[in-house]
Amino acid sequence: MDGNRNYSIVFKNETSEPKKNPVAGNATEPTEESSPSAGKSLVKGLVAFKSFVQPFVEQVATAYTSTVALRTGAEELQEKMQFAQSVISKGVGIVESIAVGAAVGNLPGAVLGALIGITNTGVSYAIKAQEIKWQSQVEDASLGAMLVRAGGAAAFSGSRERSQ
Repeated sequence: MDGNRNYSIVFKNETSEPKKNPVAGNATEPTEESSPSAGKSLVKGLVAFKSFVQPFVEQVATAYTSTVALRTGAEELQEKMQFAQSVISKGVGIVESIAVGAAVGNLPGAVLGALIGITNTGVSYAIKAQEIKWQSQVEDASLGAMLVRAGGAAAFSGSRERSQ
């Protein structure tokens, strides 16, 4: 052996044609990881919606509902509209989390998270309803006491009508 060795460096551009499978000799198909999936595009769409569309819509809706009492004088209508707006906002958030969870492949986790969110929301609404009920009872008792002190009868219709 003479000790001289020849080395060669070969540069190939293999990006323009599909890779060959060394076992079967056929071109390989793109894998699921390299091809864009519908889930990724859904997540991108949701991110765009939350970044650009949702803040604008929320700002317009909040401006409208926060001025109902100024425009019409109906404070309770404004409170009802603000409550409805918060319910809708929470509902949209739950639907978004389920959609993102399904898009990234964790639908059971997304559904479980949505159920926990719905349960927490339901409990908070039940607590708030009980608080309003107690406030109404205290107002009724206070109005009854004031009416008796003023010389009237203790019977009255209540501080808050059911139709309000």
